[in-house]
Amino acid sequence: MESSSKSNRNKIVLIILVIAAVAVGLFFFFQSKLSDEAYKTFETAMNQGLGQAATWEAGSHEFSLMKKTLTVNQVKVTVKKEFLKTEKPLVIDVAQVKIKNGPRLNELERLLGLTDWRSQKATHIFDELALSDIRALHSENDITLNFKLNSWVIANLGFLEAGPDQTPGPLGFLRSARLDSSLIDQISIALDNAQNPEKPQKVHLAVGPINLVEPHLADSPKDSPALDLSEEQLASLNHFKLLTSFSCQEFRIQNFKLQSEFEESQLSFSLEDLLERGMSSQGRVKLASLKNLDFSMVVEQINAVIKLGSYEMTDLDYSRFLQRAEKVVASLIARTLAGENSDLSVDEVTAIYGQVFTYANLFALYFDLGHITMTDFSGSINDALTFGISKFNLQGPLKAGRIPPKLTMGLSAYFNLPTQDNPDDKVIHETYKFGQIFGQTNFQIETGYETTYNPQTGDLNLAKNSFAIKDLFTLSSTGHLTGLTESLMADLDNIVLSDFLALFSVKELFNVGLVDLQLTLENQSLVTKIFEAIAQQTGTEDIIVIREMAKAGFQAMADEYLMAKGVTNVGELVQAVNSFLDQPQSLSVGASPSQAFTPAYVMSLTDESERFNALGLYLSVNQNKPIKLNWLRLDDVASSPSESQPAEEFQNETIEEEPVEEEPIEEQIIEEEAVVE
Repeated sequence: MESSSKSNRNKIVLIILVIAAVAVGLFFFFQSKLSDEAYKTFETAMNQGLGQAATWEAGSHEFSLMKKTLTVNQVKVTVKKEFLKTEKPLVIDVAQVKIKNGPRLNELERLLGLTDWRSQKATHIFDELALSDIRALHSENDITLNFKLNSWVIANLGFLEAGPDQTPGPLGFLRSARLDSSLIDQISIALDNAQNPEKPQKVHLAVGPINLVEPHLADSPKDSPALDLSEEQLASLNHFKLLTSFSCQEFRIQNFKLQSEFEESQLSFSLEDLLERGMSSQGRVKLASLKNLDFSMVVEQINAVIKLGSYEMTDLDYSRFLQRAEKVVASLIARTLAGENSDLSVDEVTAIYGQVFTYANLFALYFDLGHITMTDFSGSINDALTFGISKFNLQGPLKAGRIPPKLTMGLSAYFNLPTQDNPDDKVIHETYKFGQIFGQTNFQIETGYETTYNPQTGDLNLAKNSFAIKDLFTLSSTGHLTGLTESLMADLDNIVLSDFLALFSVKELFNVGLVDLQLTLENQSLVTKIFEAIAQQTGTEDIIVIREMAKAGFQAMADEYLMAKGVTNVGELVQAVNSFLDQPQSLSVGASPSQAFTPAYVMSLTDESERFNALGLYLSVNQNKPIKLNWLRLDDVASSPSESQPAEEFQNETIEEEPVEEEPIEEQIIEEEAVVE
């Protein structure tokens, strides 16, 4: 199956190459000769271009000296079965090929024979090349290949003047090529296995029109980083660079449809309109939009459907990322060529991508972006689990490695779980059980995010960050960081993640600090439904028992972690949490230091308890007055009451106001030494 698919892919590529050969043959039409001589030149070029691989013939031809146009009708190219290494030849029919205002023969022969493209003059090839009704049919191993292309028009092909520093060879030839547009009316490809209905194999593709306006390759891409690679690895890396250097004023695909069927798996994909405008080399796109995408897939009893109404993105630029990614590409190429396993471990992934992302990416994205909007996204699995996004919006502008002055993001989504269980369907069974935990099957999600940033002062304010599921809970946060100046971000953007030690040379980093932070859970019914689910699973009739178990669990955790670390008001904290479990309305935890909690400030504090207290951790329940966590000196924790002592009793002892007689220091030392002995 895999070998036959690969063979068919090769045949499709071969068809495209033959079409190109027909076009190249037409290049050898020149401006001022008679039609017979023009056709003989075309015939000679076709024979030379196809060589021993194929033969060709044409039904008729006509030449217009007035219009400077050569037209060839009913062209048939037969690729020999010996060349294909198959039992049958491949036949390609072209209804008509037309070229307007072609080049002089001697000039074109010189250009096609070049091995060094440097220092060449600008050259015009033709005004228009048009091919219509291209068909190919081939059968092999019970698979029938049917290829059709309605029409292909290429306008105004030529070559720019190439300087002395132009890339030599074929790559320089391609980089100098320029054309106004390339328009394909429609392409359809069908691969069918009609001989074995028990194991159907089918691929049907229809796409068009396809329009490219002023496509070309970048003239002078940046040199690759110094890498220890073989010639084969460098060639693969150059192919990557060639792909990413493509540029186009406009690229548009309309009415794309793909259907495939292989034994028990099925795939269907359709797209109404894909548009990219202002594409520049190395990953720059001024505008990208997509409309009406439908996707469905059936694999191993899973039926998935995805639909998208519209998507739009502006001012995308990830060129800096691509330049850094060349090292990653080179590493992956080296692994593949060495025959190593393509599956990467976590450590390997960390090592590879640690060379690409910088420490600035912890605060900012690695690409430029204007905005993204998406509407009417929906999907389903097995017609029982449905989900979707009503609207998504991300508003910049964003700059790579820099924190934006203002960033807003919003999302409205939903997912609906199955209303009835089906133990035979794993997806439905697991999602149904998940819905039973909360006693509902419909979930509405709302998120909002907003930040403001002052690059001069380095203040970053998280004004809004919320995640809500309707009728369950809302989780929100606010915060304020300082010291993230523009100069610091520039320094961090020059340090990749794998170079951790380089951070210690950035002095400004010690002035980055936390001003305040708060996380808040607003409960609607989440806590009660969790208690009910636990009660049902444990066979407990009353959720009051579950609530008391939760209180006891938090008491034990507080004794083990907070009291052991020297928190003096554990009892007050436990009482606050208990009140939330009794009446769950809202719960907030946060930090409110007396001054910005920076590394420089932390290093100035000599005791760990001072650092904890300086951080200003607090807890607030049901909008009551915040309770601040108070730490003893950790050196004194060992002499405080036992961890097993109740927290409330411990609290009473620590706040006791009666004076305690202190023993002289010398007597204390003598008594402690006696205990040690």
